[in-house]
Amino acid sequence: ESSLGAIELAPFQTIACGSPAYLKERGMPSIVSDLVNHECLLFGNWPEPTFSDWLFVRDGLTSKALVHGRLRVNSPASLLEAALAGFGLALIGEESVRTHIATGRLVRVLPNYETPPRPIHLLFHPDRRQTPKLKTFIEMVVDQLGRNGQDGHRRQQGE
Repeated sequence: ESSLGAIELAPFQTIACGSPAYLKERGMPSIVSDLVNHECLLFGNWPEPTFSDWLFVRDGLTSKALVHGRLRVNSPASLLEAALAGFGLALIGEESVRTHIATGRLVRVLPNYETPPRPIHLLFHPDRRQTPKLKTFIEMVVDQLGRNGQDGHRRQQGE
C-alpha cells in the first residue's frame, strides 16, 4: 500500500548451516552445486513443491541451487530444531543461528558465499497520531532490528 509510511530496517540475512553430525555423515559442500547431493530443510507452505531455489552471491555473481528435501516446515523455530537435530542443511536467519554456530551446535556451510539480503520495513499509517505508546513501539523496533545502512532511511507518504 503506497499510502503507508515506512521505516527501512536492517535487512534479513540467512545463513546456510547444518549440524556437525549431519555434515560428518554427508560431507561438507564446497560449492553451491554440491547442495544437490544434500538433504535440505525447506521453509514454506504446503501447496508448494518439495524443492526450492536457494540463491548465493560470491564476488558479485549469483548462483542458484535447486535443492530438495523431505521435510518442509512453516515455522522458523521448527526449521532451527530440525537443523540442530541433524535432519539436513537449512537456510536460517543469522540472528537465530549466531549462538548455535559460536557454540559448535551448528556449522556454517559455504562460508565464502552470502545469501541475498531481504529488506524489512516497519509500516505504519502516516495519518495516525503517534501516541506515546506507538512512538515507543517504533523506537523499540528500530533499536532491536536496526536500520539499513549507517543512518537508515525513513519514507513517508509522498516520498
